[in-house]
Amino acid sequence: MTRRRKPQSKPKPRVAAAPPAPDADPLADARIRPLVERYCDLAGVKLVDKGADLRELKLPLAERAHFQGRASLRLALSVDALERNPDAEIAVLGSPFLTHLIEAIRTRAGRLSLGMIPPPPPVAADEEDVAPSVAPPVPVRDGKARQTSVGLAAHPIGRLVARVVLRAGAAVEEAVVESDVFDLSTGTRCSSPPSPLSPGERGDDVASLFEDLETRRVKPAAASAIPDADQVPPREAQELLRLLIGNLREKSAERVAARQAAAATQVATELDRLDRYFASILADKSDADAER
Repeated sequence: MTRRRKPQSKPKPRVAAAPPAPDADPLADARIRPLVERYCDLAGVKLVDKGADLRELKLPLAERAHFQGRASLRLALSVDALERNPDAEIAVLGSPFLTHLIEAIRTRAGRLSLGMIPPPPPVAADEEDVAPSVAPPVPVRDGKARQTSVGLAAHPIGRLVARVVLRAGAAVEEAVVESDVFDLSTGTRCSSPPSPLSPGERGDDVASLFEDLETRRVKPAAASAIPDADQVPPREAQELLRLLIGNLREKSAERVAARQAAAATQVATELDRLDRYFASILADKSDADAER
């Protein structure tokens, strides 16, 4: 008697999982998208989400001049969004939209607040620094000794950083120039010393302390560091701009003079070359007329 084996069921083939949908091919640089969002937030531009990677910018009247007078425009952030909306703008290097965006941002400039300069640490008074008690050389009658009142105030200080373009003839020079550090409430210049100071000597040098804060060598202090200080307001923006731009012109005068001198030399050289060229043509014509 033979036993038959039960037929074994064949294993069912496993269904392969569907591959994940590929991400949309981005058109814009990853750094440009937050720049657009930041501009819209500051300039009052309404940014409307119109679908996947598609945005619509509704421009106020003040911003339309930078975008060819348009009241709104659509921005495609991926290839798929551009295929769905062929009339949309793209935010890539060299595109008209990015050119208009940079122009709109440059008309405003920017303001960077570095925080409060940390106050110097308290120094223990030395007995040698205390003036000895000396009797006055003349007798004083009905005199009163009073303690001198000292006021503490926080002054805003800052500098202007600008991008300048110098054009002289065919030469074009672009540079970033910085003004000196100014007290923005009094308009006085905080000049830096000619030689670097030691850390112990920098306590009273405002310009050096500002540069330390600007280069992140020190951390800004909290507002509670000087709670009793009176906050002195800065001057009007128009007055400060005149002051700081005048300082930039003074600092750039030498560079401008050098560029003008170089351009004048190039013009003189080119004129001399043209004189020799036309003189040779006239000489050849005179010789040809003489041969006739």
